[in-house]
Amino acid sequence: MRNLALGLMIGLGILTLGGALITPYSLSSQAPTQYNIFRIILATYTPLLTPISSAAGMKMVGGGVSQGVIPILIWLIAALTIGVTLRDPGKSGKAMFASASMILLLWIASVF
Repeated sequence: MRNLALGLMIGLGILTLGGALITPYSLSSQAPTQYNIFRIILATYTPLLTPISSAAGMKMVGGGVSQGVIPILIWLIAALTIGVTLRDPGKSGKAMFASASMILLLWIASVF
């Protein structure tokens, strides 16, 4: 259980940082309200939702420009880091799946 939690933290951390670095939107410097936090989550995770389509050159969700292969590289770096850290394919797969699920759930929550 400890390894799964560690893998989940690593996965969410790398994916969130990677998404924040490639977000095409400018994040406003307004007061941190709940609405602004959801806007930041939406802007951060949107480029990570469709990495294969982005690599194919299609526009991302919401009409933003394509990020190229960068989103898929972020996913691969996160998976590689989790795999190297945990050194167990079963637990690494579960942690990566949990990270992807959490990002999708947070993105859906930020849309509404």
